[in-house]
Amino acid sequence: MENVLRVCERKIASVTAANVCDYLEALMRNGQVEWQVKQSLDAIGFLMRYGYQREDLAIPALREAWGCG
Repeated sequence: MENVLRVCERKIASVTAANVCDYLEALMRNGQVEWQVKQSLDAIGFLMRYGYQREDLAIPALREAWGCG
């Protein structure tokens, strides 16, 4: 999550699903394989839901935005 925030240069309240998807796409461009990217998606989703109460960025919403719903 820290990497997402660093890349987005934003605070948690202003991060969007599009920001997370951009971050995940960057991971893939930098050589991360699909399972690692999905693991990152899930980790971000858990943290956003349970750490920051951001249901809009919980795992189901992020998976849908990423296209693996």
